[in-house]
Amino acid sequence: MGRRLSSRVVRPKMQPHLTVLKLSGFINAATILDFEQELDSLLLESRMDLVIDLSDVGYINSTGISALLTYHQSWRAKGDELILVRTPRGIGLVLEQFGVPSVVPVLADEPEAVEFLARAMGGPRQYPTMADFLEKTARAPLRFSASPPKHHSGVPARTPPPAPVP
Repeated sequence: MGRRLSSRVVRPKMQPHLTVLKLSGFINAATILDFEQELDSLLLESRMDLVIDLSDVGYINSTGISALLTYHQSWRAKGDELILVRTPRGIGLVLEQFGVPSVVPVLADEPEAVEFLARAMGGPRQYPTMADFLEKTARAPLRFSASPPKHHSGVPARTPPPAPVP
């Protein structure tokens, strides 16, 4: 394990919708492009949950943590889950400081991740096809809001006061 980052993808035969990404090295500004490239290629694959094994990661900084949070959102957006497992104590403390476990599941190992996925989904997962998606969205009515635009805080945006009458 050095200052580089290496990865190995494992696809368990008994879990066809699960991929394990085993990482080794450092996740920082010098290696982030390799890390993101690996995650991008996995994200483009068909529906599957991703388990990232951090057991051989010696260092992660805010760049790596930001990427984990961003990719977790991407996995959730496509209806899948991204889970971290085998996190070394030092890495776990850094993740905890950044609040990562409140967003991304951090579990002991792959069997616990498989159990978590089964519980979270209420049993075996059903994966819709693209045809299912297109059929569902074709029937969905378009909705437009007639309400005034809202400020980012959720409070309606103010309109400027009328000009005084002379």
